[in-house]
Amino acid sequence: KKARKKALKEKKKRMATLSFAGDEEIDDGNVGADDSEGKYHKKRRQSSNEDDGNEKAIMKNPEVDTSFLPDQDREKRALAERERLRKEWLDRQKTMKGEILEITYSYWDGTGHRRTVQCKKGDTVARFLELVRCDLAKEFREMGNVSSDA
Repeated sequence: KKARKKALKEKKKRMATLSFAGDEEIDDGNVGADDSEGKYHKKRRQSSNEDDGNEKAIMKNPEVDTSFLPDQDREKRALAERERLRKEWLDRQKTMKGEILEITYSYWDGTGHRRTVQCKKGDTVARFLELVRCDLAKEFREMGNVSSDA
């Protein structure tokens, strides 16, 4: 009865450890088929023989791709890269908003009066209309009384 419980306990321990092949699945006939896999299984058998059932050493196969698993260093690098890109984007947006645009407009009062005004890229339409009104108020008195927010 105790031997059976011990065997069940060992089986549970074996199942709980991360392994790509159980001890029952190891076949000496296929060792030559995949050399790296054969080496891995040999090391595994040796380590289990050396331990004599005290504590089973968990072997890691260095040929397994673990790039998809979470990694603190990789996450820190990705976070730093994201932060650098965010700052770069904000700086680029700031310089773009600071650029000066030269906008050509036409005031029509029966004849065309083509003019240009300079404003920043980040300015609102209301700011543009106010600049136009001020520019036209110098020559046309009726523009002095008009508000640009209408």
